[in-house]
Amino acid sequence: MFNSDRMARSRLISAAQSELNGIEPQVVDQIWDWLNVVFKKWKLELGDRQPTRRVGLLGPDEPLPFEEAQPWECADFILPGRILLFYKLWSESYPDANTIISKVGIRVLIAVLIIKGEHESFDDLFSAHELLSNHRDLDRLEQVRVLLPLAEKGAAHSKTQSVRASMDRKQKPSFQDLLRFQDQYLAKYGHTRGWKKAACSEFNLSDKTLNNILKNMPE
Repeated sequence: MFNSDRMARSRLISAAQSELNGIEPQVVDQIWDWLNVVFKKWKLELGDRQPTRRVGLLGPDEPLPFEEAQPWECADFILPGRILLFYKLWSESYPDANTIISKVGIRVLIAVLIIKGEHESFDDLFSAHELLSNHRDLDRLEQVRVLLPLAEKGAAHSKTQSVRASMDRKQKPSFQDLLRFQDQYLAKYGHTRGWKKAACSEFNLSDKTLNNILKNMPE
């Protein structure tokens, strides 16, 4: 990923690290392992038996063998990830999620998900960061419920229409839009060479406008 992406992610991780002050690294690793056990158990108990993998934001869904799917790919999200699956299990009061939340604490769990989230989308990392930053009394699930509907494929049609309408109007994309596009380009081609040229074509931007957007990354 390009430098501005790494720098932005590094800032989010540094901010989350303050939630884990005094917790030894091996304990953080144990919490991470426990979270993944919860995710795998949920997949076996309640995960979609016919998962699909979306090819890009606007692309088709391709069938994915259940045995090969990650737990978050069995949760019917547009762009799946651990953070979104954690939100889902939290909001639905999945028993094993309730157990780890009661033992570890919600703020610590979200911080661990951020710190270990090198493969998470920037949007998901940023939403988790916002929860920690803006809800100091974070202990229940009302805040997270507003994050789930747009993440689920049930809202995919309206979201796709919104994205296409935005492109039709040729609105300038946000920094996060470009990060998402670059992630999709990397997933499709296995490298990021030429992604800026592709982004300029996709969003109808000049090289100068694209570079100006990339300079205005979140603090």
